[in-house]
Amino acid sequence: FRQLFERVYPNYLLRLRATYPTLTPAETRIICLSRLSLSTKEMADMLGVSADTVVKTRYRIRRKADLPEGADLGEAFGNV
Repeated sequence: FRQLFERVYPNYLLRLRATYPTLTPAETRIICLSRLSLSTKEMADMLGVSADTVVKTRYRIRRKADLPEGADLGEAFGNV
């Protein structure tokens, strides 16, 4: 997945980690899947977790990045 993602968005993960060094690997995966415009259910299925886990992880990401509630992560982290 990472190799294919890097082909579509070159150096995105490096820039994301440089800008937000406190993100966990799980949070980074959710941001990448959000960047691909996947639904909560699609993300949960791909990661093998519940949809509730995805929702909670997105909430933690918004808090860390100081984003407003309900902000789309794909758009918010699109300019990283």
